[in-house]
Amino acid sequence: MFIQISDPLKPEIEKPTQLAIGIDFGTTHCVAAVIKNGRAETIPLNDDGTDLLPSVIKVENNKLQISSDRTSGVSSIKRIMGRSFKEVIAVYPSYENVIKDSDNGIKIKTDIGYKAPIELAASIFKHIKSASESHLQQAVSDAVVTVPAYFDDTARASIRDAAKLAGLNVLRLIAEPTSAALAYGLDTAAEGNYIVYDLGGGTFDVSVLNLTQGVFQVLATGGNPLLGGDDIDEIIVEHFRLTGLTYSERKKAALSAKNVKEKLSQQLKATFESPKSDRSVLTREQLERLIFPWVTQTCDIVQNTLRNAEVTLSEIQSIILVGGSTRIPLIKQELNTTFQLPIHNNIDPDRVVALGAAHQASALKVGSDNILIDVTPLSLGVEMMGGVVEKIIHRNTPLPIQKSQDFTTFKDNQTGLVIHVLQGERELALDCRSLGKITLSGIPPMPAGMVKVRVNFMLDADGLLTVKAKEETSGVSQKIQVKPTYGLSENVMAEMILESQRLAQHDMSQRLLKQSKTVAQQLLNTTQAALQKDGDLLLKSELSTIKNALSNLTSSLQHEDRNAILVATETLNQATLEFAHKRVQKYLNA
Repeated sequence: MFIQISDPLKPEIEKPTQLAIGIDFGTTHCVAAVIKNGRAETIPLNDDGTDLLPSVIKVENNKLQISSDRTSGVSSIKRIMGRSFKEVIAVYPSYENVIKDSDNGIKIKTDIGYKAPIELAASIFKHIKSASESHLQQAVSDAVVTVPAYFDDTARASIRDAAKLAGLNVLRLIAEPTSAALAYGLDTAAEGNYIVYDLGGGTFDVSVLNLTQGVFQVLATGGNPLLGGDDIDEIIVEHFRLTGLTYSERKKAALSAKNVKEKLSQQLKATFESPKSDRSVLTREQLERLIFPWVTQTCDIVQNTLRNAEVTLSEIQSIILVGGSTRIPLIKQELNTTFQLPIHNNIDPDRVVALGAAHQASALKVGSDNILIDVTPLSLGVEMMGGVVEKIIHRNTPLPIQKSQDFTTFKDNQTGLVIHVLQGERELALDCRSLGKITLSGIPPMPAGMVKVRVNFMLDADGLLTVKAKEETSGVSQKIQVKPTYGLSENVMAEMILESQRLAQHDMSQRLLKQSKTVAQQLLNTTQAALQKDGDLLLKSELSTIKNALSNLTSSLQHEDRNAILVATETLNQATLEFAHKRVQKYLNA
């Protein structure tokens, strides 16, 4: 038997540390980065040594491959991940002939059959993994992947699962604006409050962050997914009134529009070539008129996000620009006019998100003095009796977070409970998005209100939710990781927040009405059960008074007049006071 010995005077050869990379999985292109010698640098992902990888998949040699041909390949995959068939068709009517519905979500037509978006995304991640290993000359298995701040649980899970299919272990998912701020803050040693204005190919996100002594905390986030570079391309196509285009022709027109848009960021006019062989000139001035309402809308979203963060303009140091679409001159011009703050784009907006992800990947792999605190974009809660929502984790709560709340039964001897988990800002369950249900059975039969069920919400650093419910007496418990069939499209998420603000007064009145009805119904149930058991304690006149009050309350519940319900409820309460006293005396003397 041999044993290995080492010379104490001769240091052992260090094994190379396995690197973790940062990946910006973008709508238009993807970027990967890594920390080397303490600095973040991007990784060449294309055969020509460039680092901006087209987010386009095409079938070559009977396999899914990366392609630079946006006219025939499948592009903008990120925009449809986690969406249902109806959602995709509503936003992209031209997709109708190239996608189909299935039990597990949509599938997209390719030359080798229909493929799920997660499979197409996995092909991109595989390419990134392979190219990174070739460049770094070592295995790469760990990564931090960025997602739009408004991605919901399913969309986030889809991105993580796609990376997993490609052989990558996702150390963490972080919001794109947060990642950009991380890169900016570490490279410039900046401190204070910052607005991150992130306008990419598919989404618009804005975050207000505080950077203090290595702590990067998101104070609030907002956005709108229908304000991306792809949508500017569509505006240009619509401007030229092209009709009757096939799916392929529409893609060619969008590509021509993209080229025109990019040229107009550098020059005053450019030529648009339509698939119908027409050539038309578009000037920068015309483009700015077309997208001006669109740009002012982004400024409105910035102002709303500032209000949510409870930060004034005087407390903001500067605006950080992220995303290739921020190169449009009008963007910077309007931000300057509206906010009159310094604007920073000294780190390439196409690469800054990946660079920040690389910093976070390194921190999670080898440690760091910096702390990153993200937030949840929408509130999470459960449905109460009457269909009202009890929010447990509120929007813009820092992650990770764990919160518990106690609930009870509505009826006597109730042995089961369904906990309906919801996401949204409205007051009623029917106006929020259902995330899943927990059925808790085997609860000991007890009087209504005596059972104690603790519901625990755990939202991890990736923004993924786990809900656990436990009945304290019996110990009966259930747990689910919320992962619904379809993701919530980002435009619906933005609309949910806008609706919650627009309909706040209406929603609150409806909530109060529902709660009043629930209290009234519970009083009815309790009174009727008491009469059935101890009605013989009452005089005829007392019984008649209570029955009249019961009838009036029952009648009031058929209508939507909250004041009438409150009056009828109080009348029944007063009518049963002596009855309650007699029952107490009966059981005390027993």
